[in-house]
Amino acid sequence: MEGLRRAAERAARTHAGSGALVFGGGKGTHRNDQRLTGRGRLTMSGTLLITTVSSLFLEFSVSIAGAKLRPFDGLVFAMLLHLLFARGLSIRLPRGLLLCGLFFLVHAASALTLGPGNFLREAIQVCVVFVFGIYVYNMVDANLLRRGLPILTAIILAVMAYNVLWHVTHGYITGWKRLDAPKMAFLFSTLLLTYYALKHRTEPGRGTLAATMMLPLMLPILLLSGERKALLFLVICGLLYLVRAKPFIRPAGWLAIFGALAIAMPLIPTLLAVPYVEQQVESIFAPVSSAELRIYSPSEYFAKSLSNAQRMFATNVGLELFFQSPITGVGTNAYQEIVRVRFSYLPPVMVNSIHSEFLRVLVENGVVGLIAFCLPLLRAVFFIVIFKARNTVSVWWEGCLLLVVGSLILIAMESSGTKLLVPYMLVAILPDLARRASLEPRRQFEPSFSARMASRPSWQGGT
Repeated sequence: MEGLRRAAERAARTHAGSGALVFGGGKGTHRNDQRLTGRGRLTMSGTLLITTVSSLFLEFSVSIAGAKLRPFDGLVFAMLLHLLFARGLSIRLPRGLLLCGLFFLVHAASALTLGPGNFLREAIQVCVVFVFGIYVYNMVDANLLRRGLPILTAIILAVMAYNVLWHVTHGYITGWKRLDAPKMAFLFSTLLLTYYALKHRTEPGRGTLAATMMLPLMLPILLLSGERKALLFLVICGLLYLVRAKPFIRPAGWLAIFGALAIAMPLIPTLLAVPYVEQQVESIFAPVSSAELRIYSPSEYFAKSLSNAQRMFATNVGLELFFQSPITGVGTNAYQEIVRVRFSYLPPVMVNSIHSEFLRVLVENGVVGLIAFCLPLLRAVFFIVIFKARNTVSVWWEGCLLLVVGSLILIAMESSGTKLLVPYMLVAILPDLARRASLEPRRQFEPSFSARMASRPSWQGGT
């Protein structure tokens, strides 16, 4: 009885201290531990989550009534049904997700400036991401990292390989960015490979050793791809690896690193001589000069970096629009409508959407939107600092740090969409996931028969 009482007290502390808003009562709560099995295999929760995240990297959509529907949307609907079936009304809303909901409300309400159709599209999009966040918080446990994350890593690496192969077979030896969704695999492959390479020092194995060998090989791949976000992130990951892993690298790890560097480094001078690679590297170190645009006609124009030229143009025009309406902004999706009308004489590439979510929120949702947008991110950054001071398992801190830094780079340099809102939401609920994991009691497994026999006194038949 005393043991049952203590277990009940631990469960009460878990629900009370998890920083989550709880709906419903006892119905479904006994199934909380059935999210993912602890016996080494994924159940429906893990399979559904991996499939849904993988669908973000698919270049596939269907247009219905002017709205693009992707596999991610249908899979999130399946998640909602599974969540209601597995948990009933016992659904917890973490604080980070509630902060995301505040920004989503501002984002959707601001879309009314362009009419009810624009509002409906944006409201559906943020609701889909919000439901995905609820599912992640309520249905994921530590077994997903043990069993599911390697599977997701293999899928993302396969998407990256497919992206490269598609471009090469279509005659693009460099510049592997023409497929919008699959190109994100470059950044997230770098993130996951760095995580497993860092993990190799504490949990050596064939998988972590393979990640250690593949990480240096990402440099020539990213140089040829021209994906500057992933290249910048790789530099950060390399510095983190050198600082964190150097004292713990085993001989096999050093052998793998030097072997991979022996293959990758001789390729770098040759790659830098490729005009496209040289141009992309120059655009990183000289963003202003490479952004000079010369327009000869609507169809004839030149810039060393059209991407930098568009970003510079969007920054100048966006700040001008911001000062016209600094509090609430010009309205969600209004920037592109404005520039298409005012600058119709410019090349189409110049009137694309803003390639920075921070700037887009400032321009379209104003100071109010930017504050609501940054609150979950600041909370996550503060959590990283506190987590480092209190946590003794460094590999978890490194994984959290990689997710936060990679997501911030993506948010700062990518245009808006579901592919950006999902990492934003994951970063927002990261402190809540870590807090819940620290509060939940460890699962107790019944000892094996041989262990029980060995522990018995000799007069009862033990040895």
